[in-house]
Amino acid sequence: MPKEQIPESKNRITPNPKNEKLVQDDKKSKQPLAVDGNIAWKKENNIEGKEIKEVIETETEETKTVTKEENNTDKKETKENKEQYSREELLNAAEIFCKYNPAAFFNKTPEEQQIAQERALLELKEKHSEREITAAVNVSGKRNEMFGLEDRLKRIKEEYKTARDNPNAEISTVKAKYDQQIQNIKREIRLIDNDYNPLLRELKIANLDSQLINLEKYRDHADFKEKTEDAELFALSMIQTETIRYQDAKISSNSALNPTGWDHVKNFFKRGIGGISENKLSKGYMGMGRGKRMALNAAIIGAGTALWLPASVAAGASAAAFVGYKMARSLMGGTFGYFLSKKVFQPIARKAYEHDSAKTLKAQQEEATTSKEMTHFEELSRGETDPTEREKILGKIADFNIELCAKYSERIRRDKKYFIANNVLGTVVAGVAGGKGAQMTADWLAGPGMLGIFPAHGGMTTDTPENTPHKEGGVIPPETEVLPKTSRPELNPNDLKIATIGNGEGVEHVLRRQLEMSPEKFGFDGDIGDKTAIHEWSGGKAHLIAIDQGYIKGGTESWVQDMGETGPKGNPAYVLDIDASGKPSIQEYFEGKPSGTGGVNSPYEYSHNTSTTTRYTSALDSIPEEYGGVTTDNSVETGSGQEILNQIDKTQEAVSGDHTNIIEYGDNTGTGPDIENNSIDTGEKTLIENNKVKPNFENVEEHGQDVYIKNIKHLFPSGDWLEKGGLSARDVLKAENPGQLTGLNTYLHKLQEVTGLKPKEGSFFQSSETVHKYVNRALHKAGEMGKLEDLRLK
Repeated sequence: MPKEQIPESKNRITPNPKNEKLVQDDKKSKQPLAVDGNIAWKKENNIEGKEIKEVIETETEETKTVTKEENNTDKKETKENKEQYSREELLNAAEIFCKYNPAAFFNKTPEEQQIAQERALLELKEKHSEREITAAVNVSGKRNEMFGLEDRLKRIKEEYKTARDNPNAEISTVKAKYDQQIQNIKREIRLIDNDYNPLLRELKIANLDSQLINLEKYRDHADFKEKTEDAELFALSMIQTETIRYQDAKISSNSALNPTGWDHVKNFFKRGIGGISENKLSKGYMGMGRGKRMALNAAIIGAGTALWLPASVAAGASAAAFVGYKMARSLMGGTFGYFLSKKVFQPIARKAYEHDSAKTLKAQQEEATTSKEMTHFEELSRGETDPTEREKILGKIADFNIELCAKYSERIRRDKKYFIANNVLGTVVAGVAGGKGAQMTADWLAGPGMLGIFPAHGGMTTDTPENTPHKEGGVIPPETEVLPKTSRPELNPNDLKIATIGNGEGVEHVLRRQLEMSPEKFGFDGDIGDKTAIHEWSGGKAHLIAIDQGYIKGGTESWVQDMGETGPKGNPAYVLDIDASGKPSIQEYFEGKPSGTGGVNSPYEYSHNTSTTTRYTSALDSIPEEYGGVTTDNSVETGSGQEILNQIDKTQEAVSGDHTNIIEYGDNTGTGPDIENNSIDTGEKTLIENNKVKPNFENVEEHGQDVYIKNIKHLFPSGDWLEKGGLSARDVLKAENPGQLTGLNTYLHKLQEVTGLKPKEGSFFQSSETVHKYVNRALHKAGEMGKLEDLRLK
């Protein structure tokens, strides 16, 4: 039938003239044609010389789609009943098959939306069988029924509120009607829930059935297995997406039925903006230009800063001058906040979300492709299965897919929730940073003269200290000369790279890297292939070397100021070697050459409290592959609770050197290590000998440092203080059967007995106090009390 002779109809889908070329191109592609519910694939050598025309026509009682295929030799005409559904239902089906995404076109013009819809409908009818379309329409219809319950619930509640407020209404009758309506909604939720999974199962079977027809022509191809897996994974992805859509609908209905505290907050804000939909709000915001969006951010920040106005007037400042100053500052804050949110925090949050999503998707795909159901599908695709078993096998595959989707839906939803939370947090941080940046910039531009009229608001001061206090408590001279360099030969660039401090690292980090790169050189006598043992050994070895060399004192470690670009030409390096006496030694390098200094006196160092660190990762992870680095799973994690204590009980400690390990692993009897030589009160005898004559120390800090170092060496000769010190002190104290931690458990009890201090409990915002931190705090308290010697292990 010629196009111009098509009768007009109210519901007829008329191809957009702007889309004619696109539709024609689509018809010339190698796509399947749906014929009588089956897919007839065009062979490549028969494509030339064919001209395909489609006419989509809707009649009053019966709708028919006529697909005409003309050839030079013969003409065929086939019909199939795919227009039995409304346009909206077909678009919903197209959405399931990823042919159409309404959310992607909400900010497009009506003409652009029309083109997208026509393209999706055309592709739906060409590529999918009637059975698939019917199944997709049924699934989307059932899902939308669940979505519709939320609106019905809202209307019911509004009607109930209106009726209850009517003075002439009988409250008991109104309440009874409302209760009955709520019960009906609950019953409908159950019915929809019961009907949904069978429909989803049929959708999966219908899609796989169509995929099998397509796969037949690839049986002799080398990549047949990959194509089979791709077909199954596409069907799995389709079911997973639809499962999450349905779960969202169910959650919305249940939230409307039984609103939680957070639902009340969301409803409050929805009422506050007059019931404007999220799409309209998003469309309105995104429709603004960049300048308008920045101005909106500036206005929000300015509204907050305007709260300071009454105090400024009270201070005697001009209200007009102060408001003008705040407006200028908020404008800069809005610009800066917009930049941070758009260019920094949002990309970071999205990258993290994409990483987590990809990880979840990979795990799901691996489970699907390695399952026995995948094997059955491949056998079915090759024609190796009895055709009468086709539906039965496809049904088992569908059941497996639905279970798999339910299993991973929670992980997918969690990833999305974290993404949204990180985006919100990023926006808040961007706003705060923007406001702070604007304040600093505006204050600098205004100068002391301008801000002098606002003394109540933190006006600047012209006082400048000679030396700037460092954030860690030390003082950094304004100018520092690099110490004279020696004539020692330059190191190999690779060795220097490994020994160079990285961002956020201390001396101990680079020592561990070097120890793990050359364990035998520095005394490791265990299995060189056991990365876990090397990791545990390097932690303790590095800690002891750092203590001996003066880089760690009293729980603090020498960390390095940021000297610029990380690398041999930026931050310093701490090269570990063996001296003439066979003991480890450290040579500091700066700008690639020896600095001539060591210990904690280097001008680029400051003290960092290591007791706040609760987790350490393997130094092997920090070495780039181009420098010979290797990667390993960090099998030793720190944390809290009896679970961690029990896990450590199962770990066999690596012992090196001449030390004797006093921690006996695996007994878990409560007796723990043999501590008969320790000065710990076991209850039978007092093993802490309170010296009558106190050692001669110059100050309390030096005395505490001596007790700290010797106690740690005594309790942890094999060097696992890093891992054990990261445990929760409270959990170690509460452990009824501490096993290999008996010595540490008894030591912490003695600290508590002598000082009266208890480990700090955790909260929502902060973890509980670690053993590291508690030991340092208790020793400091004991020093103030003059009882340090009561805690020395003999």
